[in-house]
Amino acid sequence: WDVTSEGGLPTTTDALVPKFENGKFSFTLEMTIPAGLDAGTSQGFTMTVNSEADNDVTSHSDFAATVEQCYGVTLAIDKSSDMANPGSVSTFVVTATNNGNGEDTIDFQTMGAAEWSPALSESASTVASGASAQIVFTLTVPSDASANAQSGSAMVHAYSEACGEDKMGCDYEAHVSVSVRANQVYDITAGYYTNETDVVKDSASVQEGMAVQMKFTLTNNGNGNDQVTLSLVDAPSWVMLEENNDISLLGPDQTATLTIVA
Repeated sequence: WDVTSEGGLPTTTDALVPKFENGKFSFTLEMTIPAGLDAGTSQGFTMTVNSEADNDVTSHSDFAATVEQCYGVTLAIDKSSDMANPGSVSTFVVTATNNGNGEDTIDFQTMGAAEWSPALSESASTVASGASAQIVFTLTVPSDASANAQSGSAMVHAYSEACGEDKMGCDYEAHVSVSVRANQVYDITAGYYTNETDVVKDSASVQEGMAVQMKFTLTNNGNGNDQVTLSLVDAPSWVMLEENNDISLLGPDQTATLTIVA
């Protein structure tokens, strides 16, 4: 809290003419406020002026300065991207730090695709000067998301109370961006073939020396293309898969009809 005078303040002025002759001595005082002080901190000083001609003539002036509140917010996040199964939630831990010199109430807002349900654990947090607060930001992968579907950029914004109601263009704002990608889920089922008359063909009879074809279905219940390998287990040598059973790639929700020859 150093107090100085512009050009240096003399301890004694030159002789001043009377008041009616505009006998004034003007000068400027400057108080340097130290860095790192809390908002509301005050300090002052008193200046005493004495007459050289009459020691009983004196005047006192009090001066004081109070530290104004400064604002500043920064955000950090534990990760910038994630992967999750359809219907699952991806969680991000967001840390907001108050870099100002006084307590600040920080408001949080999100931006992102609505179908990915961006959500925050808290909408606001009161944070002391130099302290941090953590909130949780979540994105939910749509239950019908295809493999490798992208959420796009989802954002968390933090606004200092200094922004007020109009947060557009506020100087005391910070933000972070995240994204989520849907995992590929694998699920296949095999079933008996049903003919045109809705009869389930789960068995067949064949005479010796004759051949018969049995059909079955294979369905990809996953959310992406799946490469499927077929094999017969404990089958006799005269039972085999038909050579045109080519299903190297089976699309999601796609059903293939395959043939066994006996």
